[in-house]
Amino acid sequence: MESDREYIISCWHCGAEYNVFDSTFCSHFEPTPLCLFCYKCSCGAPVDYREKILKNASPEFFDMKKKAIGAIEMKLGELLLSAGKITKDDLNIAISMQDEMKVKLGEVLVRMNLITPEDLELFLLDQKTIQEIDMGDSLPDPFLVEKIGPEFCLKMGMIPIEIMEMEEKKILNFAIEKKEDLMRIKLCNELSDYILLPSLGKPDEMRSLLRKVKAIKEVEDILLLK
Repeated sequence: MESDREYIISCWHCGAEYNVFDSTFCSHFEPTPLCLFCYKCSCGAPVDYREKILKNASPEFFDMKKKAIGAIEMKLGELLLSAGKITKDDLNIAISMQDEMKVKLGEVLVRMNLITPEDLELFLLDQKTIQEIDMGDSLPDPFLVEKIGPEFCLKMGMIPIEIMEMEEKKILNFAIEKKEDLMRIKLCNELSDYILLPSLGKPDEMRSLLRKVKAIKEVEDILLLK
């Protein structure tokens, strides 16, 4: 359903003109409108382009952006909850403090010492930068699966590919099916010793590999029972 309101802008990426109020905002931490034609946001646009959009925008535009920010911040709260970083009570207190302090939820959580600035920075990562990888007919490396833990791999939907050691640092190269899984993995204490290097696998290939990881876990469980 098209909006009665109108704010026509030209997409910085494809040049098409569209009504912002018929569009939605992206899910980046500082959300910008999505072009109705190429579906690109303007987060990567030149600064003067973004400033011009804000300068000519109506109060309704900023209300729309505020709602988008609210949805993103709630997503942050949900991710931190699922990762065990905060409790529901922590989140409720942070939300009420946010209203008083007039700052973003992530900043409140950092000030409350519930998360670190590094935890917050993980959420700010642009997940579109994850490279795609062709897993083909490859098999999961049993040694790597065992090292990371088959149960953990299945829970996170990840396939470990390689562990590289550079000086005193360990780099874990792994594949995931969905970009949204990266935040959950990065917030897990189990991988805190690693620098994480994610790739994005094709859904059918990832599901096939995860079934093989499940088989590795089942063999492990049988051996433990003996």
